[in-house]
Amino acid sequence: MTSYIAHHTKKKQILARKEAALRRLIAANAPAAKLVAAAESVREARVRVLNVHRSLIVPDGDVVDLYTKIDSEIAKVSSTSLATILAEYGHKNLASSGTSNLNIRFSRSALVPVPAAKTGHQRVPAEITNPKTKL
Repeated sequence: MTSYIAHHTKKKQILARKEAALRRLIAANAPAAKLVAAAESVREARVRVLNVHRSLIVPDGDVVDLYTKIDSEIAKVSSTSLATILAEYGHKNLASSGTSNLNIRFSRSALVPVPAAKTGHQRVPAEITNPKTKL
Protein backbone atom coordinates (compact mmCIF):
# COMPACT_ATOMS: atom_id res chain seq x y z
CA MET A 1 0.00 0.00 0.00
CA THR A 2 1.37 3.37 -0.94
CA SER A 3 1.85 6.17 1.53
CA TYR A 4 1.04 8.86 -1.03
CA ILE A 5 -2.11 8.97 -3.10
CA ALA A 6 -1.95 11.42 -5.97
CA HIS A 7 -4.58 14.15 -6.03
CA HIS A 8 -5.00 14.61 -9.79
CA THR A 9 -7.83 17.11 -9.62
CA LYS A 10 -5.47 19.61 -7.99
CA LYS A 11 -3.75 20.23 -11.35
CA LYS A 12 -7.11 21.03 -12.95
CA GLN A 13 -7.99 23.40 -10.13
CA ILE A 14 -4.63 25.16 -10.46
CA LEU A 15 -5.21 25.53 -14.21
CA ALA A 16 -8.63 27.06 -13.57
CA ARG A 17 -7.09 29.55 -11.10
CA LYS A 18 -4.35 30.55 -13.53
CA GLU A 19 -6.89 31.01 -16.34
CA ALA A 20 -9.04 33.19 -14.08
CA ALA A 21 -5.98 35.26 -13.13
CA LEU A 22 -5.14 35.75 -16.81
CA ARG A 23 -8.70 36.87 -17.54
CA ARG A 24 -8.51 39.38 -14.68
CA LEU A 25 -5.19 40.76 -15.93
CA ILE A 26 -6.58 41.16 -19.44
CA ALA A 27 -9.69 42.90 -18.12
CA ALA A 28 -7.54 45.26 -16.02
CA ASN A 29 -5.25 46.12 -18.98
CA ALA A 30 -2.19 44.90 -17.10
CA PRO A 31 1.35 45.60 -18.36
CA ALA A 32 2.79 43.32 -21.01
CA ALA A 33 5.26 41.68 -18.61
CA LYS A 34 2.44 40.51 -16.35
CA LEU A 35 0.42 39.26 -19.32
CA VAL A 36 3.40 37.30 -20.63
CA ALA A 37 4.05 35.73 -17.23
CA ALA A 38 0.37 34.80 -16.79
CA ALA A 39 0.10 33.33 -20.30
CA GLU A 40 3.25 31.29 -19.72
CA SER A 41 1.89 29.95 -16.44
CA VAL A 42 -1.37 28.96 -18.19
CA ARG A 43 0.60 27.10 -20.85
CA GLU A 44 2.66 25.29 -18.19
CA ALA A 45 -0.49 24.38 -16.24
CA ARG A 46 -2.08 22.95 -19.39
CA VAL A 47 0.97 20.74 -19.94
CA ARG A 48 0.80 19.55 -16.32
CA VAL A 49 -2.86 18.58 -16.73
CA LEU A 50 -2.02 16.61 -19.88
CA ASN A 51 0.83 14.90 -18.03
CA VAL A 52 -1.69 13.83 -15.39
CA HIS A 53 -3.88 12.32 -18.12
CA ARG A 54 -0.82 10.52 -19.45
CA SER A 55 0.06 9.15 -16.02
CA LEU A 56 -3.44 7.74 -15.57
CA ILE A 57 -3.07 5.41 -18.57
CA VAL A 58 -2.83 1.83 -17.37
CA PRO A 59 -0.04 0.10 -19.31
CA ASP A 60 -2.16 -2.89 -20.27
CA GLY A 61 -2.07 -4.23 -23.79
CA ASP A 62 -1.61 -1.90 -26.75
CA VAL A 63 -1.53 1.61 -25.27
CA VAL A 64 1.13 3.08 -27.55
CA ASP A 65 -1.55 4.92 -29.53
CA LEU A 66 -2.84 6.57 -26.36
CA TYR A 67 0.67 7.64 -25.35
CA THR A 68 1.34 8.96 -28.86
CA LYS A 69 -1.91 10.93 -28.89
CA ILE A 70 -1.27 12.55 -25.51
CA ASP A 71 2.39 13.20 -26.33
CA SER A 72 1.41 14.98 -29.55
CA GLU A 73 -1.15 17.04 -27.60
CA ILE A 74 1.54 17.97 -25.05
CA ALA A 75 3.88 19.02 -27.87
CA LYS A 76 1.10 21.06 -29.46
CA VAL A 77 0.27 22.87 -26.21
CA SER A 78 3.96 23.43 -25.45
CA SER A 79 4.52 25.05 -28.82
CA THR A 80 1.47 27.32 -28.59
CA SER A 81 2.55 30.94 -28.80
CA LEU A 82 1.80 33.31 -25.95
CA ALA A 83 -0.05 35.61 -28.35
CA THR A 84 -2.40 32.74 -29.20
CA ILE A 85 -3.06 32.05 -25.53
CA LEU A 86 -3.75 35.72 -24.86
CA ALA A 87 -6.12 35.85 -27.84
CA GLU A 88 -8.00 32.78 -26.51
CA TYR A 89 -8.82 34.70 -23.35
CA GLY A 90 -10.02 37.82 -25.13
CA HIS A 91 -6.93 40.01 -25.36
CA LYS A 92 -7.56 41.98 -28.52
CA ASN A 93 -5.03 44.81 -28.70
CA LEU A 94 -1.71 43.00 -28.82
CA ALA A 95 0.22 45.80 -30.54
CA SER A 96 -0.43 48.49 -27.90
CA SER A 97 0.61 46.31 -24.97
CA GLY A 98 3.92 45.26 -26.51
CA THR A 99 2.97 41.60 -26.79
CA SER A 100 2.69 41.36 -30.56
CA ASN A 101 6.01 39.56 -30.88
CA LEU A 102 5.34 36.62 -28.57
CA ASN A 103 6.22 33.73 -30.86
CA ILE A 104 9.28 32.99 -28.72
CA ARG A 105 9.26 31.20 -25.38
CA PHE A 106 9.99 33.16 -22.23
CA SER A 107 11.48 32.07 -18.96
CA ARG A 108 9.01 32.69 -16.14
CA SER A 109 11.57 34.04 -13.72
CA ALA A 110 13.55 36.49 -15.84
CA LEU A 111 11.30 37.16 -18.86
CA VAL A 112 14.21 36.64 -21.23
CA PRO A 113 14.02 34.54 -24.39
CA VAL A 114 15.05 30.93 -23.93
CA PRO A 115 15.45 28.30 -26.63
CA ALA A 116 12.37 26.25 -27.31
CA ALA A 117 12.47 22.61 -26.28
CA LYS A 118 12.79 19.98 -28.94
CA THR A 119 9.44 18.63 -29.93
CA GLY A 120 9.00 15.29 -31.52
CA HIS A 121 8.06 11.74 -30.89
CA GLN A 122 9.19 10.52 -27.52
CA ARG A 123 10.19 6.91 -27.19
CA VAL A 124 7.94 4.68 -25.18
CA PRO A 125 9.83 2.40 -22.78
CA ALA A 126 10.14 -1.24 -23.81
CA GLU A 127 8.21 -2.31 -20.72
CA ILE A 128 5.15 -0.57 -22.12
CA THR A 129 5.46 -1.53 -25.78
CA ASN A 130 6.16 -5.21 -25.13
CA PRO A 131 3.33 -6.76 -23.07
CA LYS A 132 5.41 -9.91 -22.45
CA THR A 133 8.03 -7.97 -20.50
CA LYS A 134 7.46 -8.13 -16.74
CA LEU A 135 7.16 -4.77 -15.02
